[in-house]
Amino acid sequence: MKKILSFFCVVAMTSQLAIAHGGGHVHAPINSQEALQAASDAVKAIVEQNIEIAGEKLDAVWANIPDSSKSISRRGEGYYIVSLKN
Repeated sequence: MKKILSFFCVVAMTSQLAIAHGGGHVHAPINSQEALQAASDAVKAIVEQNIEIAGEKLDAVWANIPDSSKSISRRGEGYYIVSLKN
C-alpha cells in the first residue's frame, strides 16, 4: 500500500500541474515546502472523499499527518517525490 500511495501522490501532483498549465498561463515552480503541503492536501482529500486505491481506503489517521512524518525523498528537475509516513 505504501508504494501505491507514493505512486498515486506523484501522479496526482503531476496531473494537477498539467491541468493548472492549460490555457496558456504559467505558474512559478513550487518549493519543497509547497510540495509537502500539496502531497498532504492530496492525501487528506483521498481520505475525506473515501477514494479507494488498489481496492483499499486509507484510514482516517492519514488525514492529519504530522510535519515530522513528511519529507522529500527525491527531487529533480521540475519535480519532488514526497514521503508521508504514518
